[in-house]
Amino acid sequence: MEISDFVFNFLIFSFCLIFTKFSKKYSFLLDSYSENHKKFIKRNNETLIIGFSCIPLFIYLFIIFKIKFLLFIPIFYLFGLLSDLGLIRSPQKRFLLQIFLFFFLITIFQIKIDETRLELLDSLLANNYFNISFSIFCLMVLMNGSNFIDGINTLLIGYLLIIFFILLLINQNINADYRLIKILLIFLSFIFILNFFQLSFLGDGGAYSLSVLVGLFLMDISNNNQLNFFTQHHLSPFFIILLLWYPCFENLFSIIRRVLKKKETVLADNSHLHHYLYRVIKNVFKNENYYINSLTGCIINAYNFIIFYFSRNYFYSSKFCISIIIFNITIYICSYYFLKNYVKNKKIP
Repeated sequence: MEISDFVFNFLIFSFCLIFTKFSKKYSFLLDSYSENHKKFIKRNNETLIIGFSCIPLFIYLFIIFKIKFLLFIPIFYLFGLLSDLGLIRSPQKRFLLQIFLFFFLITIFQIKIDETRLELLDSLLANNYFNISFSIFCLMVLMNGSNFIDGINTLLIGYLLIIFFILLLINQNINADYRLIKILLIFLSFIFILNFFQLSFLGDGGAYSLSVLVGLFLMDISNNNQLNFFTQHHLSPFFIILLLWYPCFENLFSIIRRVLKKKETVLADNSHLHHYLYRVIKNVFKNENYYINSLTGCIINAYNFIIFYFSRNYFYSSKFCISIIIFNITIYICSYYFLKNYVKNKKIP
């Protein structure tokens, strides 16, 4: 890693810290941010500055790596910012705009999923129209799921931080850009500090743009890792799915849950796993200080870190990765209904 990479991220961190202090002093706050997020923080005076810091990050990465789609990702940030500002309130409009943006991104930059190791699905992916549709679906699930889990401090940033740490550990066995991974690790580490102490947060703009970047980066890693002559192993596409299982399943589970309850699937609610866990922890500690919120995110991420760290040695085994994904889903569902019933029985607000 070059010293300039650390200096760049430190400058972003310093700017975020200074601007956060400035914004609080002069009430330069985003008061129109989602009420659902505000219900789970003690103070309403957070700023969106670390979400905005993604823009110079994308520009810096483009200058170094010349990855063309990096110049398109800020559009997702602007789209999310409009949502943060309350200028795009309709869930239906957001849904249609997401489809349009992903279709444009995928077709212009010819992004696709090469293989999944599922014979039937791979035969369907050979069709260009199906591949485009499936790629749009996967990225939308990831992006919206990432936005869901961003309702608790440290949860999304910490989760992405873990992903890049695991990629760093297996970097010698896969074809991935070491420097790019290190830059993103440093960036996420700095903004994690701000988010942990509830000084600032990503907002929809930051969650959208970062999740799209991570999704595209992991798709590229999956597509470019063929047989490694030293390890004699492919990188299993299911290892990539494993790394992204939590935000994706959070989204899919929420949709299924709302359909079963005959509720609008595109409307936000406060019935996610992290919301119930937050209520339980808040009840145990008998206060609502910021560290209770941050602790909730850290607990969930601690589980995912243990799972990913253990699984890193089996990145080539689709059977193993599928088994772990099923295990995670089982743990999620059991934990969800246990926490939900606990909150209901104890009448925790």
